[in-house]
Amino acid sequence: MIVHPRPDVLRVLFTLKGSIVKRIAPRCLMVTLLAALIVLVERHFPAFFYPVSATPFTLLGLSLSIFMSFRNNACYDRWWEGRKAWGRLIIETRSFVRESVVIADEHLRAELLRSLCGFAHGLNARLRNESEVNATRPWLNQATQVAEHNVCDGILRDIGMHCSRLAAQGQISEWRYTLLEQRLAGLTEVQASCERIKGSPLPFPYTLLLHRTIYIFCLLLPFALAE
Repeated sequence: MIVHPRPDVLRVLFTLKGSIVKRIAPRCLMVTLLAALIVLVERHFPAFFYPVSATPFTLLGLSLSIFMSFRNNACYDRWWEGRKAWGRLIIETRSFVRESVVIADEHLRAELLRSLCGFAHGLNARLRNESEVNATRPWLNQATQVAEHNVCDGILRDIGMHCSRLAAQGQISEWRYTLLEQRLAGLTEVQASCERIKGSPLPFPYTLLLHRTIYIFCLLLPFALAE
């Protein structure tokens, strides 16, 4: 979780990190120049401008505010769901650490717990389109074999195989193996949830409708306000 320090007034007004000002600045400049050009033409050639009522733009602006509110809520829901998924990853990992104390082989237990650390780093890299192999390499044993196309799932399968082997050999009870397997299943669900959020953006038709409406509104509004 990222906890930012409490910002002061100047930082709120002028900070660029985490802001979309740099992305929308060219569009805002374009609309500003267009509005200035329309006002300039209207001042010199008022006969070319037919009086346009601003009432339709008021209704259109109300619709846009509803669309933007819905979009903001949808984006926040996606962020909050991802935050809960990552919080569950921490819970399942801590529970696995606590429940794995019954493993008598301390070296094997340390390898399994380091593999869980590798899973967290690998999932972070996977969601950011970075190399999972490079992110997990410092945490994995050289003997651990995982598929490069889905390193995180391979790590969980490898841990599951070790737990299953311990249960077959009688080193841990079936009840304890069931608990450990439940933790691994929870981590698998966390990975699936994060991949679903990443791979399912807001519907394109909705985004297209919203963007087109905003562009039409911004391009036509100067004609109504030119007088």
